[in-house]
Amino acid sequence: MNRKQTAERSKFNLTESSIGGQAEIDAIIDAVRNGKCCRLIGPRYHHKSRLMREACAQIALRLGSQTIYTSLRTLRFTSEREFYFALYDTIARQVARQTKRRFAKTTIRSSADLTSFLSSLPKTLHANVALFTDDLELDVVPPEYLRGLLQVLRAAYLNTVDALQFVAVVCASHSLARTALGPTSPFENISNLVILSDLSRADTFALARELVAPDHFAPTLPALDLIYAQTAGDPFLIDQVSKECCKLIRAAHANTLTRPIVQAALDNLVRRGGQGAVAEGIQHIENDPYVLRAILTLLQQDQVAANELALDLTEVPDPLVTSGFVTKQNNRYRIKSPLHDRLLKHALSDERLGRIFLAAGDLDQATRYLRGNGRATADEAEGRSRIVLSFISAMYSARDKQLAFAQLAHALEIAYPKQSVYLYDYVEKKQALVLIHASIHNSKTTRLPTIPFALVNRPEIKALHAPHDYSWRVMERGQRTLFIPLRVVESDNLGLVVVEKLVTPKNFHRQEEHLLELIGYLRYAARALKNHQEFERLNQQAERRAKDLQHLLRVTQELMRAQGSFHEVLEQVLISARKALQGRAQIGSIWIYHPDEGVLKMDADSGYPAAIKNTLRFRPGDGAAGYAYSQGRLWNVADTAHDSHFVPPPRDMDPQIRSSIGVPLLGRRGTLGVLFLDNVRHINAFDLESEQLLTIFAGQVALWLERVRLLEGLRYKRDIARLAAELVHQITGAVASIPELSDEISDKMLRLAHPMEAQDLVLELRDKATDLAHIGKWLNKFLKVGGMLIESFNVAELVEEVCRRVANRVPPHITLRQQALLTMPCALSADRALISILLENLIENAIEAIQFDPAAKANESSTIDLQFDCQDNFCIIHVVDNGPGIPLEYQEQIWQMGWTTKPGDGAGHGLGLPLCRHIVVAHEGTIHLQDSAIGTHFMIRLPLKGPETEIED
Repeated sequence: MNRKQTAERSKFNLTESSIGGQAEIDAIIDAVRNGKCCRLIGPRYHHKSRLMREACAQIALRLGSQTIYTSLRTLRFTSEREFYFALYDTIARQVARQTKRRFAKTTIRSSADLTSFLSSLPKTLHANVALFTDDLELDVVPPEYLRGLLQVLRAAYLNTVDALQFVAVVCASHSLARTALGPTSPFENISNLVILSDLSRADTFALARELVAPDHFAPTLPALDLIYAQTAGDPFLIDQVSKECCKLIRAAHANTLTRPIVQAALDNLVRRGGQGAVAEGIQHIENDPYVLRAILTLLQQDQVAANELALDLTEVPDPLVTSGFVTKQNNRYRIKSPLHDRLLKHALSDERLGRIFLAAGDLDQATRYLRGNGRATADEAEGRSRIVLSFISAMYSARDKQLAFAQLAHALEIAYPKQSVYLYDYVEKKQALVLIHASIHNSKTTRLPTIPFALVNRPEIKALHAPHDYSWRVMERGQRTLFIPLRVVESDNLGLVVVEKLVTPKNFHRQEEHLLELIGYLRYAARALKNHQEFERLNQQAERRAKDLQHLLRVTQELMRAQGSFHEVLEQVLISARKALQGRAQIGSIWIYHPDEGVLKMDADSGYPAAIKNTLRFRPGDGAAGYAYSQGRLWNVADTAHDSHFVPPPRDMDPQIRSSIGVPLLGRRGTLGVLFLDNVRHINAFDLESEQLLTIFAGQVALWLERVRLLEGLRYKRDIARLAAELVHQITGAVASIPELSDEISDKMLRLAHPMEAQDLVLELRDKATDLAHIGKWLNKFLKVGGMLIESFNVAELVEEVCRRVANRVPPHITLRQQALLTMPCALSADRALISILLENLIENAIEAIQFDPAAKANESSTIDLQFDCQDNFCIIHVVDNGPGIPLEYQEQIWQMGWTTKPGDGAGHGLGLPLCRHIVVAHEGTIHLQDSAIGTHFMIRLPLKGPETEIED
């Protein structure tokens, strides 16, 4: 036995004995012989360790297996990894001592490493291996380590598939499921259960004689009979009774152990409540309300059938039996012995039972026992104190605040049975006191079930705001109604207690002690309620945060699927940001930094007047947007009226912003800008949770926005390069043929034999020159987009000018019409020349489409309509014709350079629509082919304020 085990045993005056337990040893040997694992279960300090060591030795002798005994109490560890290594090291050392075989130094990092080591032992040692693991107790090893160890032992057992086998024998006080606090059925399925039994009458006599032999005391037969009758062969109690008898014999200077001495020893043992093992058995009972109720039933009755107790009869081993106080015979339970009965009744006092049931939430049983189980209390004040303090102590372990209030109500009703007591909860959401309990005794007073805080003249509301511990009001017959706030500090109200009939003018001074006692109880209760309030607040915060994060994830996933230009994506980001905060913001804006001007501009918004969007500009450091941008961190403007960085919008803006929160959009290449959300209803609208959510959202969105902007720039450059390459290719092809044509013309002219052939060559050379001029014109148009000149002009005037300029190119059978859909002049900021090219190209495309349509030649009603409007800060232009239209399968290809449905291979074909799109994107607008039953319909949206991003060459 090691030093730690010796210390544990000496603590409880235990002595190792070889008496009893052979049946358990034989059962373990039979299990190992049959290749099964085994689990030995029984109360602590009942010689289980001795049985494990003896079984270990007998298996080595009788079966020839390599046996290893380990006790978890001897291990030293501070982590799970150290636990597995310590177990490995202990096993390796034992095997080395027994077999003289040294194991290579290795590192056990996990349960898998230990499983591999144990599985390989039979093959390494060329023998069957039986590992005995003792002391699977919660005070020795944490439950998660025990679960892991049982899984390791099971895996090692199943992994040895050869003729040589590994088996495990474990020892615990209770069922492995209770010990490991989790499912252990996988190990139970591969192991036999051995339950530790008590000693027989003969073994009891032998153990008692052995225990008193060192003092040379001779026990009489009646004394031994009494020991067996009182202990029922419980080895621990036999040990304790024998030790107590020795003390009494020595004190009496006698040398014989008689029946009266045993009786005196039993009385002394009960007065002290037994020793550690009894205390552990009691704790085992108290931890399970069903076991406790069964024990209480057994204390009242001699025997009880198993089906009459509210127990899980399928649980193995039986929790009643493993408690050490109960025996089961013929499917009936009874308390094991008279001494066990006395120890249980001594330990399970009414007050203790009342507290246990309070902790379990059984208020009726708690009240019954705290009241003395129907017996009168000798001291009324003492009884009241016991009841109230027990209930209030249980309030801390109540499931929620409402149950805590219910326990307080029970306590007041029991402690003050003759008084009318009203208990109110302070409900901040309802801004009222809500009555949750009333014990009314002959009271004519009617209490409101709900008292709004606005009723400031009500005595209940006055009491909440009073600085005193209580206030009172004279009622009928001079009785005083007490109003006692439930609060920890003056400004932190949790509820209110109203008590009637406790004091009168005559007995006020005599009852003052009771009043102060009640106030003390309620202060104690207020701390418990405050504890629950804080816990519920934290729990609600955690639930809200979990829901907010789930919502944020959904919103962000939806946002990442958005498509469109950079500015269209900005609008989606702003909508998603407001969704992420779930109604905490009504309007918002995104400020993008423009390095060419060195300012932040409002590139996206919701709810701002146009005048503000077009005029507000901030340099880094100026205003709330500039401050958040320059600081590179979130800025929460709790009250815009008192924030030095916030620049208030015009007074006529409706609604006015009350609070605001902004977060910089930090990309990898720098800060893109700032996202701001505004609340127009409340100050302090954005809490810590809002800050965390917006920070997470901005961190994810900023990188995505940066990527969208970069891809848009790359697409722009790629389109320019492809267009330029196409035009250069056409120029190269045209130029390459000129030398050949020139040589042929010279040759023909010298010979003058075929003058008509020379004329044909001259005409072909002229065509090539025309092609080069045409290509040059297209190339000039594309190059113009890189150097736009933005100016403000009237859209109607430009449309009229374009129509006039192309009028001479419109065939007679086509009618070109223009229509203004607006009543007021519309000013557009754009490159006037490029917008003219845009409209001319679309009109020329429509003319060519109608001309190439065979059906249109006979149709004199062919039309091309130009419609324009200004709405939502955009200029909308429609170009509609009633020609053949564009087939659905071609509608995505029309934007590709060089692709065309027109016959012939003239220079510049397939470049018109890509140029149109290029011009529109450069102006930060959009052009779409609309669904149309007849003909073709293009819709263009151009921002009235013009492009704001830098155009790259």
